[in-house]
Amino acid sequence: MQGARLLMALIGVTLIVGCASQNALGTASAPSSTADATSPAVPLASITASALAPSGSLSAQLPAPSCRVSQASTDPPSAQQVVSAYLDALDAHDIARAKTYLTPAHAAEVAAETDSWFTNTRSITNIVIGCDAPRDAFGGPATGYSEIVQVGVQFTLEQYHAESMTNGMNDWSYILVRNGDHDPWLIADEGMG
Repeated sequence: MQGARLLMALIGVTLIVGCASQNALGTASAPSSTADATSPAVPLASITASALAPSGSLSAQLPAPSCRVSQASTDPPSAQQVVSAYLDALDAHDIARAKTYLTPAHAAEVAAETDSWFTNTRSITNIVIGCDAPRDAFGGPATGYSEIVQVGVQFTLEQYHAESMTNGMNDWSYILVRNGDHDPWLIADEGMG
């Protein structure tokens, strides 16, 4: 994984690591990609990047994780794909698209923050998205939803004004919710935990 992180640091790609969960599907996209969470997913067999590899070739390949789970094209995007699309929208400064991945309550909360993702993000790169893990609502913003998962991420953040988070590599987590397999995942909360 160290080699993968080094390569990602050099080329700035989003990597969703393979997981043994039903919703885990690995995909990769450049931060400036126009793909969103409704785009068809491509299983993570390898990631080819347009960057000079140490051997001097024009592309480098990362090894595939040992587990892959296929997803039918009619299924809504996985929780990891929603997080990836949200971070891509923030990096592209596409606030309208970013808000579509949030619950209405969380979108209003993010918009009201002094150092809001919507207004203070210069760039988000070198994204690594972890597996989703089921969790309880604990009386928070996920209360009332039948399905709740937490997705951990790591990324390099550059802000206009570093306030609650530092510029550089950060670990972060998103809580996603939905009420059924055919509903889209939405981000209801986020933070360090």
